[in-house]
Amino acid sequence: MTNAPIGFIADHPAPLARIATLRGMSSSVQVITTGGDKHLIRYQATLDETIATIERHRR
Repeated sequence: MTNAPIGFIADHPAPLARIATLRGMSSSVQVITTGGDKHLIRYQATLDETIATIERHRR
């Protein structure tokens, strides 16, 4: 994974460097950017693994 944007909503990608907070919610991961934008990565079977993968690639 590179620092390329993760596409969440058309025309509103969230570059890895701009992710401020990752939060598990039901079967989704909420991504909050440093600018305050909120995105959902929906239908994740394992929230902890999804969050860990994003965190690992952010650094």
